[in-house]
Amino acid sequence: MLPVVGFSQISSSNYLLIMKAYNGSNQSKKALDYYNNNLSTVKNTDLQMVLGQTYYMLGDYKQAATIFYEINKTNEKQANYELACCYARMGKATQATKHLQAYLQQRNKKMQRTIKSDEAFENIENTKEWRDLWQTDYYSKYDLMFEDAQYEYDHKNYEEALEIVDKLNSIRKSMVKAYELKAKIYLQIGEYENALTAINAAIKKRDKVPYYYAVRAEAEIDIEKAKKALKSIQTAISLDSTEIDYYFIRAKAYLKTGQTANAKADLESLMNIVKDFKIYNLAGEIYFESGDYQNSLKVYNKCIETEKYNPDVYIARGDVFVKIYAYEFAEKDYTMALDFYPFNGELYYKRGMARRQQNKYDAACNDFHKAFKYKYMKADDAIRRYCR
Repeated sequence: MLPVVGFSQISSSNYLLIMKAYNGSNQSKKALDYYNNNLSTVKNTDLQMVLGQTYYMLGDYKQAATIFYEINKTNEKQANYELACCYARMGKATQATKHLQAYLQQRNKKMQRTIKSDEAFENIENTKEWRDLWQTDYYSKYDLMFEDAQYEYDHKNYEEALEIVDKLNSIRKSMVKAYELKAKIYLQIGEYENALTAINAAIKKRDKVPYYYAVRAEAEIDIEKAKKALKSIQTAISLDSTEIDYYFIRAKAYLKTGQTANAKADLESLMNIVKDFKIYNLAGEIYFESGDYQNSLKVYNKCIETEKYNPDVYIARGDVFVKIYAYEFAEKDYTMALDFYPFNGELYYKRGMARRQQNKYDAACNDFHKAFKYKYMKADDAIRRYCR
């Protein structure tokens, strides 16, 4: 029931995308209102799963459990974890551990550490049922090795994580998620070609996993292969058109390939339902590239409302102020950024140019000299022209 359509064409056929986007941005009340106003007559398992998650996030665990129970009657493997969480929240240890045990016997499951640290189970973690549940080993030694690698990755110990996944790849070539994690590690440490190799290995083994194509698109954007990235992210969207992050990646790919109108359409659709820093930030860049400086300024203002002390946003907004000849405001933004980057030669140069436009010649020359001191070579020409 969910056709693959462009994100800019948001309609009732994109209901899963909209519901998941609201839930993912902590707007579950909006998700429920959207369901009640538009989807109460629509019945399918995917929608019911998201509806159950909506009630769960709103704290209505009884209603969520009712929905998940109906799903489980049709497919007994689909909602066991969700049911376990609901019953645990309600303090029903017997029902919670029954469903969690069924979940733990499934092949693809969350890591042991993830489950044990889930806040949902705080109510029952001191019960006999919980202790008895964990008397059984549900994870292989390879699963536990992978969990160690994920732990190191989560704590930014990338070398240690890479060492573990390399070992896993050598002895357990069928463990596809190890290739996925390796790709994510390489992305974090800036080894994009290696990231591409790793995620391609995962895709070779499982070519219907949309997330793998999204990771590949990120790597391709980073190595300046934007056309290939666009193809990869389109594949991800064709496999799953309900993940909002895929459209964000597509907007980046559109921008890198010069398709600013398409990038703008995606970002404007995203901004209609999600109030998110990274979306506003990319929208600011897209508006800037297309020459729409007023809208660029608006979204950068929203960025600063969200992250008041992010120096890169002040630089970006300063560049917009320069384009609209608001040099005094550009100077202030560059000054704010210099508090964070006091040895950035290009920033001194930008502030110097903004000051020169305000006839602050001595201050401008002081900035040009600092820019040259910090190895920004364009400042030499400015010194020769303006500071004799």
